[in-house]
Amino acid sequence: GQFLGNRLWVRQQVRVHRVGIRCIESIMSKRGWTIGKVAILCGGPDWPVSVLAGVLKLSLVQCEIGTIPIIFFVAPCALSGSLYLQVGRSDLWTRSGTLMIILSLMVNFGLWGLAAWAIQNELEQNFDTLNQKLPQNVELEWLGYREAEISRRIVVEWEDVDVYIRSIFIAGGIVQICVCHVMMFTYSSLISDFQVADDIDTLVWFD
Repeated sequence: GQFLGNRLWVRQQVRVHRVGIRCIESIMSKRGWTIGKVAILCGGPDWPVSVLAGVLKLSLVQCEIGTIPIIFFVAPCALSGSLYLQVGRSDLWTRSGTLMIILSLMVNFGLWGLAAWAIQNELEQNFDTLNQKLPQNVELEWLGYREAEISRRIVVEWEDVDVYIRSIFIAGGIVQICVCHVMMFTYSSLISDFQVADDIDTLVWFD
């Protein structure tokens, strides 16, 4: 991410000059642990968040510190898979696996909620500062303006599309709907039942 952050087109695609990304940057650049920083680093998608931190040239050490609490999310996820393999042996294993799955979802949704709250709170408290144009982003501002103007001028309305092209789009949509209905109504015939804990030797590939 840090290497890619040196390229102008990457920074443009990431929108590092926009208020939303600058708000996330402000939260993640804080030292130590904060609710918002931990929630974004631990609850956000791993690869995009890591690359974004590199593009924004944030401190690797501080990001690693903020990621330490991920153990409280990884533990129930790992236990969910382990306990799920024991489902069917007894009610204890089954209930434990279900409990870990629910706990994993609760932690995940909780982190998302805290991240959203932290971003909203940062925007409300520092909106004027975050909305100020920065000298180092002049090229990005120009590229953004140019992109918006080009998009506005090259809009193609449905009425402007040739009738043959419209027919292809409509036919493709109808075929996709028909395929979805076939999969839904013939699901039991196409896909057999096989649980994770089942013996692989009992798997039937073709009936």
